[in-house]
Amino acid sequence: MKGITTRELLSNSPALLKLVFQSPRYDPAEPAPSVTVASHDLEGSEENPYYAVSTPKLSVRLNGTAQVKAMIDTGAEINVMTQGLADDCGLAVTGNPHLTLVSHNGERRSFEGLCENVQVEIGSVMSYAQIFLVKEADHQLILGQPFILQTNLTIEHAQSGAAYATVFSAGRNRSSVSRVMKASDSRNRVREDIFPLND
Repeated sequence: MKGITTRELLSNSPALLKLVFQSPRYDPAEPAPSVTVASHDLEGSEENPYYAVSTPKLSVRLNGTAQVKAMIDTGAEINVMTQGLADDCGLAVTGNPHLTLVSHNGERRSFEGLCENVQVEIGSVMSYAQIFLVKEADHQLILGQPFILQTNLTIEHAQSGAAYATVFSAGRNRSSVSRVMKASDSRNRVREDIFPLND
């Protein structure tokens, strides 16, 4: 099955071509557009915008054995899992890759190894990922850009504040949609959660 290219889409839709390549004129009399998440309007005049929102987590089955919540990290250049999770899944480990983990704060850590072609199952979608190992981490499994690109993972935010991830199989003949964030997640914070009012 062949998909439609962007060029074909734009050449067959003059209205879409105009929408994509011609920006509308700015009219200061028009109200600015706003974004709504979980009934919190995020334009500047809202009383309770979110100051923090939970990280998307995807339920996956690794190697046909372990069911785990994986953090989706668009800023991660690799996929990472803990040594303990690899042991629990009975994964083969290739030792000492010549790559160093540099965290967001500049800390450098060596990897314990690499698990190649790890079976990652999400609903009806099966894929295989290369996952580097660390001794410890805040999350057992972090799926980064390699996984996101391989599965064409997208995240859509619903009006309710929940978020849903869609992943595709290699041939794009199967897809799976999973909720990755709840609107009522306790980690979602408004200003009063961060700066409690003094009585």
